[in-house]
Amino acid sequence: MVFLADFDKSAEISPKQMLAYLNLSILANINECTSRSHRCSSNANCINTVGSYRCSCNSGYAGNGLTCTDQNECTHGTHNCDVNANCENTQGSFTCRCREGFQGNGVQCTDINECESGAHTCDANAICTNTPGGYTCSCHNGYDGDGYDCQDEDECSAGTHDCDVNAVCSNTDGNYTCECMDGYQGNGHICEDVDECEESEVCGPNSVCTNTVGSYECACAEGYTMGDDGQCVDVDECLPGTNCDVNAQCTNTVGSFECACAEGYEGDGLECTDIDECSNGDHDCHPDAVCNNTAGSFECACSEGFEGDGRTCTAVAEEEELPTCERRSCKGDCLDFPDGGQVCRCSTWKRYGNGCDVLKQTCSTNWKRSCGKLQLDDGEVCRFWCPPGCNEAGKLFGSDTYTANSHVCRAVIHAGLDENAEGGFFLGVGLTYNGTYEGGTRFGMPSRNKRRYNGGAFRLLGDENIEE
Repeated sequence: MVFLADFDKSAEISPKQMLAYLNLSILANINECTSRSHRCSSNANCINTVGSYRCSCNSGYAGNGLTCTDQNECTHGTHNCDVNANCENTQGSFTCRCREGFQGNGVQCTDINECESGAHTCDANAICTNTPGGYTCSCHNGYDGDGYDCQDEDECSAGTHDCDVNAVCSNTDGNYTCECMDGYQGNGHICEDVDECEESEVCGPNSVCTNTVGSYECACAEGYTMGDDGQCVDVDECLPGTNCDVNAQCTNTVGSFECACAEGYEGDGLECTDIDECSNGDHDCHPDAVCNNTAGSFECACSEGFEGDGRTCTAVAEEEELPTCERRSCKGDCLDFPDGGQVCRCSTWKRYGNGCDVLKQTCSTNWKRSCGKLQLDDGEVCRFWCPPGCNEAGKLFGSDTYTANSHVCRAVIHAGLDENAEGGFFLGVGLTYNGTYEGGTRFGMPSRNKRRYNGGAFRLLGDENIEE
């Protein structure tokens, strides 16, 4: 029996053969597929036909039916797997398996959120970020690592902190803290200097506070020094060799001192120079003494011919020459003294001296009586003698220039020629004077004013060069 399937499709069949084949088939149709007498591939489907059969490769295979080879749907793109699934070829088919990070039947795959489900492996100090089919891990701020292993970052050591330069950085787990240093204030990120000197008594009494950057300095005020107890104590500036001039008196005060030049020196006390009392006349030497300046003082020495302590000087008494009587000039009798010498006994009581040429006065004798006509002769000198004890008040007008009716011996005291009223020989001169006479008390002797006096006037010249 000839089967159509036995013929090569490419072979030519004669009409006779075909007719014979058809007749036979009609007469007895044999199901080659069920009788397994077909020659189809095991990966093909046998389809019975009248008098024959045909072979069709199963889905997933390709060929003529007699020979079928597996068709790779995965490589040919004929599969229906989800884009987030992996296609795996099988004999005559394929399977779809969702990729890692996705879930589903392969044909439909949805993303698994590992971050929400806790299926991730991120470090506890990391942030999990879900991605399609996976996730990423990144360490929190303050930690270093790949996200799966995160270690604390020491920002203080690394210098990645933002603490102020005047703050202390302290590392903490995953972070850091900033605290302003002593002497500064702020939040640690911004620190400003604290002016400690604004606080009262920060340095203690008697001290000066100076603010510095982040701190302050204490120094004892001028006139104070640091004591053993750390407190400022007064400096005794008057200790030897300090401050004041050697010729000054130092007086210590609280926190300071005062300098005053010693007597006989002048200056500010820090520098003192000697006062020359002799040059500036600030001495009390006698007029008949010599002033000698010394360091800080002066000395007085009586001039030659005077004796005393320099402040009081009296003329040295010269060896008294015994008086002699000139018989030719004596207008009287020459008498001998028992101890030597002679004296002229004038014939008139109004004359005195060995020449009987000195007028002998009393305390109340005025110029008119004593010098007679000389009162009106300008420039004529009259010599006269005054007894001691004429220091009682009497008639006296004027000063330096006296009226002619004034008592001459009292005028001598008033003029300063006989301060002690001891008496003696004196000189006067008459003059014409039409002015006002002004009186006043001198050397204990009072003199009165007189507006005008026409009876003459006199001035006293002294007692120099008068011999008895």
